[in-house]
Amino acid sequence: MLTLLAAALSLPADDSFSIADVKAASTLPPAKHHNAKAPAPSAGKGKGKAEPMMVNYIMELATVRPAPEGGLGSTHVILAFIEPLTETIPGPDDDEWLSMSVLEWRDASEDERDELRRTLGRDGKPVKIMASIGGSRARHDKSTWPEWDPVEMGNRAAQYVLDLGLDGIDVDLEGWSKWAAGREISKQKWIIDERGPSFMKKLTLAIREKFDAASPNERLIISHAPQIPDFHKDKTYQSLLSDRKFWAATDFVNLQFYNQFSFPTNEHIYNLDIYPPNVDGVVDTPTCFESIINMTVRQTKRAGGWLTYEDVAAKLLLGFPCIGGSMMIDGYNHQECDAAKAAAVITTGVKMGYPLAGVFEWSARPPQVMPEMLTTWNTEIRAAIQGNPIEHKMKLRADGSEQAQAGATDESGDGCKAIGATVTADWCVTTCTPIYCPENLCSAECKPEDPALLRQQAAGKASHESVS
Repeated sequence: MLTLLAAALSLPADDSFSIADVKAASTLPPAKHHNAKAPAPSAGKGKGKAEPMMVNYIMELATVRPAPEGGLGSTHVILAFIEPLTETIPGPDDDEWLSMSVLEWRDASEDERDELRRTLGRDGKPVKIMASIGGSRARHDKSTWPEWDPVEMGNRAAQYVLDLGLDGIDVDLEGWSKWAAGREISKQKWIIDERGPSFMKKLTLAIREKFDAASPNERLIISHAPQIPDFHKDKTYQSLLSDRKFWAATDFVNLQFYNQFSFPTNEHIYNLDIYPPNVDGVVDTPTCFESIINMTVRQTKRAGGWLTYEDVAAKLLLGFPCIGGSMMIDGYNHQECDAAKAAAVITTGVKMGYPLAGVFEWSARPPQVMPEMLTTWNTEIRAAIQGNPIEHKMKLRADGSEQAQAGATDESGDGCKAIGATVTADWCVTTCTPIYCPENLCSAECKPEDPALLRQQAAGKASHESVS
């Protein structure tokens, strides 16, 4: 396929493909070895373009329930965490690894679980609910699990998912390369565990084997959530995606673009690296989608080039924070769940022609993130991925004057700022708390001294309006 594209586009038949090249080549016939009818990893069954993946990663169930009427709009919800913090692998009846929203799911009734699956989806389509293994508390450099047998660890993790009746697992085992500032290693500040790739592959294949044996008729999901530096030279994920067995076992990859770099522009997410190539002109510290994809495609050339640019792009999701964390782009930190600003980042990629498969959103605990906020987020992001970003036009107040939009200052002094038609008028009042009331969403008058009183006032207002 690489040679075909290069010939058709008069490009060198090596590894240099861009977003523009993929757009131009989209009408070319597929190579014989490529199954054009095979769905993209995110597409599932059916025809046409795959539905954008909207993955919400939550710490507590209060973040997503009760979902607004019409559903949260997720395709996948990932519960945190299965935390391997023990000294040894737990036995079959030991739930010591379960924490946070995973523990809440364990204690939920079947009716409650069914309701979550039904209400967190969209248009009547139930959501896939997964569990994440890992997290920051179970980092490689803080835990004993790197010394375990990865097959045994994978089997135990898979069994938790099966016992809990979940739809899959997200592998978020971080810290394979830790930052160290010791004088003895001043010239090499990243400590690299060479066992990383082998460990992750064996763990993933063990999970896939157990999943497939337990659910032969419906594929259970495996995703990974690597940090971008994990794709750098000699790091854990540098060559994992080009491994045939790992590729086949993994359904999608949530690239964590947050909590790491400061990106100069939106374009740096898609096709501009922060760091220059090495002396040989090779990008071995990729920080954008295009470089990670090209690196993976290039690695498969030895085996006949069995992956295309679009194959890899269809498996990669843009990891974005909602509340908290850090994702600095062009001087703005995307950490206040401003859906319109996040959608603008997505729209940049869409206009460039990047085939974005979906967005992986990381949520903090409530009260920072609430169902209405995530519903707004999912609606804005989905529309942007589909090339139809929501326009935020000026609204008129009752007196005919213009009303400020989301992210703009409303100086009327009459309560909360307008935040678009996707949430209720009282959203700000019912969501703001003494520790959470971001200026771009709520006016100063909205910030409550007594959250319970404000919620009571909002309920009273809603009751009065319904009667009138």
